[in-house]
Amino acid sequence: MINIRKADKKDIDILSILWNELIYFHRSKKNIFPISKDWKQLKEKELEWILESKQVFIYVAEVDTKIVGYIRGSIRKIPPLYDIRNEGNIEEIYIMPEYRNRGLATQLVHRIIEAFKHKEVDYIDINVDCDNEIGQKFWESIGFKIISIHRRYLIGGGEENEFSVE
Repeated sequence: MINIRKADKKDIDILSILWNELIYFHRSKKNIFPISKDWKQLKEKELEWILESKQVFIYVAEVDTKIVGYIRGSIRKIPPLYDIRNEGNIEEIYIMPEYRNRGLATQLVHRIIEAFKHKEVDYIDINVDCDNEIGQKFWESIGFKIISIHRRYLIGGGEENEFSVE
C-alpha cells in the first residue's frame, strides 16, 4: 500500500539518511555539494526546525509503512513591488532507487502542489542538474518549463569552476 503524508518528528532519522543518499547522487554527477563531518546531527536539527515551520514542509512516500522517499518545499513572500504574492520552491525530492518508476515522485509533487495552493503560492521553482536527463524529462512531463540557467563559480578555482542547472 502506498501512502503520501506530511512528515513528522518520528521520521527525522530516515529523512536524514535519504537526504544523504540524495547528496551522494549529486556527487556522482560531478556537482559540488560538500557536506560537513557532523552532517547528520546538523541535518536532524534542520529537520526539527522544518517540521515546526509553516513556510517549509516535507511529505514522505511510504510503501507498506516503509518511508522510501520524500519531497521538501518552501514558501517565500515576494516584496510588494512585484505582482506576485508567494513563491514556492521544491528544494529536494528523492525516491530510493528500488522504488522508482512506480509513480511515487509524481504523487509527492502533486501533494506538495496542493499544499502550495492552500498557501496561496503563485508559482513554483525548481532546480534540476543539467546532466540529469531523467529529472529534466520528469519535471517537463509534470508541466514545469525551463526559464533560466543557474551557474556556479567555485572561488579558488578547481577542476570544475562552473556548471549549469536548468
